[in-house]
Amino acid sequence: MAPKEFVKDFLSTGKANPAGLRNLYGEGVLQSDYSLKQQILEATPAKVGLLTPRKEAVGSAMLLLIKGIIMPSGAESGIYQIRAGDFRGFQFGDPRSRPKSIDLEIYNQDGGLGFIFSQPQNTSDPAITQAQINRIVQSLRKLPNQD
Repeated sequence: MAPKEFVKDFLSTGKANPAGLRNLYGEGVLQSDYSLKQQILEATPAKVGLLTPRKEAVGSAMLLLIKGIIMPSGAESGIYQIRAGDFRGFQFGDPRSRPKSIDLEIYNQDGGLGFIFSQPQNTSDPAITQAQINRIVQSLRKLPNQD
């Protein structure tokens, strides 16, 4: 993924105003794909209540709607933040709960990587363990540009 690809796609819908987003969620929200995705993933129904100020309630409700749209299928078994060196991101799915797939989205300042691990549904053993996922994430390295 190219740097800020998710941010650009998000803004290209025409439904999101960059100034309005910064006003609602802070200056850093559009700095990277990771920061925008983190803002969306941290939205919970508990952040919208009768006593929530209108601006915050509207902002949280919008993020909840977006969160429901962008969630990969394995996310119902868990969403986890991951970090390795200069990379940080999210894991959607817990291998122990046997989702159909586990998605990883990993970002650094130069862009991002995505991994999808499909899980067979006709066996009792997970296709991949959390230890194996951790090993893959820990092995990521940025290579110098070969220009």
